[in-house]
Amino acid sequence: MVEIRVGLPGERVTSPSHLTTHVLGEIWAQRWGKANSTTSGGKASVEVSRRTLDGPVYLRAVAPAKDAREVARRIAEMMAETVATPVTREELTQAKSALARSWGSRSVLEWLQEVETFECFI
Repeated sequence: MVEIRVGLPGERVTSPSHLTTHVLGEIWAQRWGKANSTTSGGKASVEVSRRTLDGPVYLRAVAPAKDAREVARRIAEMMAETVATPVTREELTQAKSALARSWGSRSVLEWLQEVETFECFI
């Protein structure tokens, strides 16, 4: 098994578009899960780097080594298709809910560390 990461530049944590990057990443993970629920593409997760400079956003999946190249190609194609495939209201709602659950589980200490590190609060 190998871990595959396909990504692109994201926004710096202080950018007004940083939150949009998180939402888009969640939508990609949802779309990947729906399209590959029974294949060797594996479950996808998203990592949005929280940096003061522009940080990458990655979509990650785990797949057998023999399928890695094909899985990486399919991930890149799915990300590119976002331009032609509008985000539905349901996808947006699910992505926002996933982020709310994730961020809601963070401790006060984690939030304070972020404020200190990035001099912002999102």
